[in-house]
Amino acid sequence: MRLLEQRGVIRGYCAEIDPDVTGASAHALIQVRVQGNRRDQVTRLSETFRHIPGVQQVFLIGGDKDLMLHVACASVPALRDLISEHLWGLQAV
Repeated sequence: MRLLEQRGVIRGYCAEIDPDVTGASAHALIQVRVQGNRRDQVTRLSETFRHIPGVQQVFLIGGDKDLMLHVACASVPALRDLISEHLWGLQAV
């Protein structure tokens, strides 16, 4: 192993996280469409989404949607709460 590390064959290691232990066992991918007259706000919205507790990643995507959010919560009800508290009220969405 050490020789493989020294030769650069092994570049690193990763940890396998148990989502049940971390309290984030409900995952969802949520597609977001920004209103046509608010397209200039996609960058600002993506930064806003990054700061919402539970949002793991924000992706810019093509097609009829603009962003995809990877969200992880403790439960499905917690996921529903996240959506209703943080996403439904946004003016540009």
